[in-house]
Amino acid sequence: MIRIQYLTVGVACIDEVYDLAEYPEQDSKVRATSKALQRGGNAANTAVVLSGLLADKEAGVKSNRVFLCAAISDDAEGKFIEQDLLEHKVGTCGLIWRSSREESTPKSVVLRVKDTRTIVHHRNSREISPEEFNQALKAVQDSTEVDKGMSLWVHFEGRSTQDTLEMMQTVRSQAGRPCRMSLELERARTRDECQLLTTSPEVVVFSNSFVKSFGFTNFQLFIESFLLAQGYGPRDSREALWVCTVGEQGSIGAVVLQNRLLELFHVPAATVTAVTDSLGAGDAYLAGLLYSLGTLALSNREALGFATDVAAHKIQKTGF
Repeated sequence: MIRIQYLTVGVACIDEVYDLAEYPEQDSKVRATSKALQRGGNAANTAVVLSGLLADKEAGVKSNRVFLCAAISDDAEGKFIEQDLLEHKVGTCGLIWRSSREESTPKSVVLRVKDTRTIVHHRNSREISPEEFNQALKAVQDSTEVDKGMSLWVHFEGRSTQDTLEMMQTVRSQAGRPCRMSLELERARTRDECQLLTTSPEVVVFSNSFVKSFGFTNFQLFIESFLLAQGYGPRDSREALWVCTVGEQGSIGAVVLQNRLLELFHVPAATVTAVTDSLGAGDAYLAGLLYSLGTLALSNREALGFATDVAAHKIQKTGF
């Protein structure tokens, strides 16, 4: 087992979750059977699950091994998120606090019916700037909880392309210790953006919808015909792992070296008896992937299998 500290970078928000007997029709009114207020956001959820996995493996460890860099407002909702993170042993020194007079904490309204959910997300806050990330990274590095002898894994929730590229460059130049990076891509990008973003991280996770946004329904064709044929891929001689999640079909892994596809493999989804709560399943998958590749040092195929199991465990219970 390898001792690693993790920093996830992206969104933290408030989720208002309403359970319904059925989805409302247009211009109708329905009564929720239950309501829950909880912490949400891809990066925040991933950090919480990562912290739980580490706690299960390393009972008795008191120092934080996982930190979050996200922008929240200095209001009651921001404090709610901070307290939730602390309760889950996630370090908060990398949080970026914004004035509630100018910005509100991002919020999602989640309508959940049986094993499906519909999400309405609202945020009027600015993306994390490279300058703010620099300050957050320095705060994490200077934290008394950080063991300088550990390597660092920084995971980026793909947001602004140019800002993310600058943040990745900062990690490479200022981490001051061995460091690996990963990136998740959910939002549609241009070809040039895709090229720039996939050259640096050791691990890139593509959503199925991201692949489809370029007109591909097959991950191998997406890699070979779109990315590698255009000369995309890691810039140096380091191998990278590219992953595409395909829901009930599991996930597909691709080992890429510069503009060559070295290996392609499929890992089926784990058996699930009943879906209770699918909210955050992708975030749980990511946490399982990073933990298994980093802390457990599993092979690529084993890591995808472990991540699939973590996601399956999550969707069979409510919350995290």
